[in-house]
Amino acid sequence: RYLIKKNVDVLVIVAIDETKLADEMQLAEERRIDVIAYDRMIHHQALDLYISFDSTSVGRLMAEAIARDQSTGRLVIMNGSVADHNSTLIREGIRDVLKYYPGLEVVAESSATNWSADDAYIKFKQILGSQEGITGILCSNDALAGAAVRALGLYRLSGQVAVTGQDADLDACQRIVEGTQLMTVYKPIATLAKSAAEAAVALAQGNVPTASDTINADGRLVPYERIIPIAVDAGNILDAIISSGFHTLKDVYRNIPQDQWPDRVALDH
Repeated sequence: RYLIKKNVDVLVIVAIDETKLADEMQLAEERRIDVIAYDRMIHHQALDLYISFDSTSVGRLMAEAIARDQSTGRLVIMNGSVADHNSTLIREGIRDVLKYYPGLEVVAESSATNWSADDAYIKFKQILGSQEGITGILCSNDALAGAAVRALGLYRLSGQVAVTGQDADLDACQRIVEGTQLMTVYKPIATLAKSAAEAAVALAQGNVPTASDTINADGRLVPYERIIPIAVDAGNILDAIISSGFHTLKDVYRNIPQDQWPDRVALDH
C-alpha cells in the first residue's frame, strides 16, 4: 500500500500468501500500476506477468530421481506450506510422475506448517515411528530434506533412504556428496531476478515484456516467463553447482576427506 500510494509504475511481488493481497491488487489495478508475480502466482485480473521457475517440473524432477533410484518402494511426501501455491504445484508434479510407477507407493503424506523444518522434523519422527520399510522421502525444499535426514538418523537410516529437496542449499549439496541426500533441484536465482528486472523496466517504459509461455489463471491467460530448473545429484554437482560458482568446491566437500575430493583439473574442464 505504501508503494502504491507513492505511485510507482510497476510492482514486483513475492506472494507468500496470495489470499492476503486481494485489496492491494484491486488498488493497483485502479491506479493502473503494472504487477509482476515473482516466483509465486497471484490469481487476480490485475496481474500483468508471472515469472517463475516451473514448480511443477521441480516435483517431476524429484519423482523421476526417486523412480531411477528404485523401481519399488514405500514413499513419504512432505509438502511445504498449504498457503503457498508453489507447494501445490510441486505436489502435482510429483503425483504426475508417480502415477506411472505402480511399484512406488506413497504410504504417508503431510505438509510442513509455514515451511517449518522443525514442524517437519516432528512429523517425520511420527511417520518413521509408525511406518516400516520407508525407502524414499520427497521433500518440497532442502530445509525439509535436512529435517528428514535428521529424523532418519534417529533410526540409523541416514544414507539408506533416498531423500529429495530443492534450492541447492549448501548443506543439501554437502549431504549429496556425503550420500545422505539423493538429489536437489537447482534454481539459478540470478536468472530469475534478471528476467524480472528486465520485465519491470519494459513495463515501466510502456512496452510489453517478452514471455516464453502463458498460464491459465482462473480462466485468464497470463504471460508467463517460465524458467526451467535443474536436477542435481552426485553425478552432475560439479558442473551444475560448483563450476557455475553457486557454491565452492571447498564448501561443498567440507566434510569429505580432501584426498577424496574431485580432481581440480577435471573441474576446470
